[in-house]
Amino acid sequence: MTLRCKDGDIAVITWDYPECLENIGRLVQVRGPVTNDPDGQPSWLIKTVTSELYSFRERDGSIAQEHLDWCSRIEHPDAWMLPISPEQEPDGVADAQQTPNHLANGEPQHEQP
Repeated sequence: MTLRCKDGDIAVITWDYPECLENIGRLVQVRGPVTNDPDGQPSWLIKTVTSELYSFRERDGSIAQEHLDWCSRIEHPDAWMLPISPEQEPDGVADAQQTPNHLANGEPQHEQP
């Protein structure tokens, strides 16, 4: 089984249930061990890393919102998250993070090859 995330990663939510689509783009930290959710998808425990409320499905199907910590015991499918660990950054992300420094220093921006 190939997983996208690993224990301790910070990940961005890329998909969620229709009732919880406001979570897309939010940052979470993932924690193992990996378990299978009721649909059989490998899932991680998550906690929010920002102050935004996180929407999730309760076991009875209702929707709740809260700031998640590890005690919340909320899981999210691995396939619905994208880790943003420095060693896994797509090409150009590190350069894009430097752009504000270049602008602040008045340095010209360089074209990527």
